[in-house]
Amino acid sequence: MSIGVIGASFQSTVAVLGTLAAIAISWVFLRKGATTVRISSIIISIFVVIVAAILLFLLVFRVGIPAIRAAAPLAPSDNLLWNYNVGFEIVLCTCLSWWPYVGSIIRMVPTGKHAVLPCMIGMGLPTGVISLIGLYSALVIGNPDPTKWMLEVGGIGIGIIALLFLALANIGTAIVGGYATGIGLRRIGFIQRNLSWNMTTFLMFVPVAIVGAFIPDLFMEKIPNFMAFLGVAFAPLLGIQIVDSVLFRRHRLDVYSLYNNTPRSSYYYWMGVNPAAIVAMIVGFITYVNLLNPITYEVKELFAYITASVPSIIVSGIAYYIATSLFVIPAGKGGYPAKAKTAK
Repeated sequence: MSIGVIGASFQSTVAVLGTLAAIAISWVFLRKGATTVRISSIIISIFVVIVAAILLFLLVFRVGIPAIRAAAPLAPSDNLLWNYNVGFEIVLCTCLSWWPYVGSIIRMVPTGKHAVLPCMIGMGLPTGVISLIGLYSALVIGNPDPTKWMLEVGGIGIGIIALLFLALANIGTAIVGGYATGIGLRRIGFIQRNLSWNMTTFLMFVPVAIVGAFIPDLFMEKIPNFMAFLGVAFAPLLGIQIVDSVLFRRHRLDVYSLYNNTPRSSYYYWMGVNPAAIVAMIVGFITYVNLLNPITYEVKELFAYITASVPSIIVSGIAYYIATSLFVIPAGKGGYPAKAKTAK
């Protein structure tokens, strides 16, 4: 479409068909579970890094560092600090959206410690570098659409290859996300008893297919709002999990209780519900939306100095610590170690 091969009247149809094909490919890859995720992730990541390196080289070689430094922002505000923190917030929300993905990746190694360094080097570093390539290219070309700046920077040949690997990378992301979602759905009793793994993952992709087939333009128009809502959902959760895992449990989990749905499980709390976590999530949510409205993107003046996700993480963590220390641990819920029980 970007090189003029497909007419404008057929672009929507091709986009929908491409989306459905990507969903189908992702589902086929997921049929073998963790094995496919492990193998496909290695292959896809290698090709993505290679293409990113080529694009970075072409960008510097053809455009030049002075031109990149002189490129003007696409839609700047008069407040430079606000500009910086909006960009930082979007990047942070993107990273937070990978929080459950990292959890599913860690399931594939013997211990969590084995996954920390690979996650930082294999995910954190490349994500930052590739994001910068996209940022610099968009600024120079004047268009944030990757299908535009990849062709401008790399030419038709390199651009087409880069776009193919961009599609491949998105399929890889869908596979990892689909695996994490499927594992979570399999914890639901009805699904575990009545549906196979293949049927579970198939049903999981149905809402995605509906969005891709019927309202793709609406969804793409709302991407900034979607990114903000990722911060609303995951920032408080991150604060809760840090406090629970690091401060209270000292990085130790009761494996037996993880797979035990009865009241004898350490994680049963009150009928499977932890009120302290719910309160902390609400507090973190209120903190976020009071600094950044995820629908209108209206921000409070304080946002320019502290963003929205970082305060949400901190406030929800503090709320969880207080509620757990005062109510959950004294009630003997949660299976916290003796040190945590006496820490109050």
